[in-house]
Amino acid sequence: MLLFLKLKMKLYRNQYRLDNNNDTIRKNQEARAIWLQRQATEDVNSDNYKKYAEEIQKLDESTLDLLKDNEDLKNSIYSLRIKNLEDAIKGYDDLETELKGFRDLLN
Repeated sequence: MLLFLKLKMKLYRNQYRLDNNNDTIRKNQEARAIWLQRQATEDVNSDNYKKYAEEIQKLDESTLDLLKDNEDLKNSIYSLRIKNLEDAIKGYDDLETELKGFRDLLN
């Protein structure tokens, strides 16, 4: 029962981080759109244009990091949910093989 609760907590924690990352990605995209609009009104060689480009780059890097983290979290959630089922199925298969061997010995 304790193992089940630990797995459940890890799933909730990972899902919470995933949701937070998605919210931050959405906010980054909104902020990026604003910076792009501001940048469009500036001359390409101006200091403001370069400042806006740096802000956009920071947002892009942050978004990329969050997307990578999301992939890791998704893999972790998959492992927590599916890996245990796969292990249980393999255990049942192994048990069935053993029982078949015992039955063959009895016959």
